[in-house]
Amino acid sequence: MSWFWICLIALAALAALAAGTAKTKNKARRRRAPDDGKRAAKGAIGEDAIVRLLERAIPAPKRILRNLYLPKPDGSTTELDVVMIHAAGLFVFESKNFSGWVFGHADDPHWTQCLPGPRGEPAQKERFYNPIRQNDAHLRHLRGLLPPDVPPPPLRSFIVFSDGCALKDVTPFVPGHLVTTLGHLAAALHATLAISPETLPPQAIDRLAQILGPYAHPTDAQKAAHVATLQAPAATPTQCPRCGAPLVARVAAKGDHAGQTFLGCSRFPKCHYTHFPDPPPQEAPGANA
Repeated sequence: MSWFWICLIALAALAALAAGTAKTKNKARRRRAPDDGKRAAKGAIGEDAIVRLLERAIPAPKRILRNLYLPKPDGSTTELDVVMIHAAGLFVFESKNFSGWVFGHADDPHWTQCLPGPRGEPAQKERFYNPIRQNDAHLRHLRGLLPPDVPPPPLRSFIVFSDGCALKDVTPFVPGHLVTTLGHLAAALHATLAISPETLPPQAIDRLAQILGPYAHPTDAQKAAHVATLQAPAATPTQCPRCGAPLVARVAAKGDHAGQTFLGCSRFPKCHYTHFPDPPPQEAPGANA
């Protein structure tokens, strides 16, 4: 892909983010975090909207798969929201049906969702795992499932936020990944398809659908195991991975983590390693709040 087209897609993504921010600014101020009972349903609504758009806006031949539970090397699974098999490659969509304001850069381990607090109170901030990194892992596991006799198709990642949130300071484009809103997804797809060679014939599309299709029909036991793995608490480190000294509990005095308890190296200031507890995994039910 030439730098001209890369820059064109990046500029289109930036324009989409700016338009989405202006359009949803007032909506974002009125949003509140849904309770846990509504989160999973809200996530499904976002995935439904992506599927409907793909069916309407992208001509055949194509195959659309949803909620693929792919095996990982450690025996657990990872869930892909929506996958489109197209002549131009495999398109993997990570749905984020969020409200409020979203901040995050490609290199940040976590991004931030800001929701307006009750009248007179500060905004509520929630961290979530960087969706670019999240979908990059999805692509890696997807690639590992393809048999050696299948020519490796291009893999394309789309992070799709709802039109009910404002992307305030977000990296819109890195090689292989595009961050956009649902309202601008069709334009982003058409721009991508316009510059992408169609390397998969209809027979290859059907073959890939046969390979990946079974992963879209997990058993109830597989779903339960997936949720249990995501909800299991992560092991808390006790030793500094940099220097081997013990970790001690401290409270952040300033910055974005002010007031939050974290683990720091006991050799500080000689060693500056810190460990903050991770937020709940974003693949868990209710991640698309």
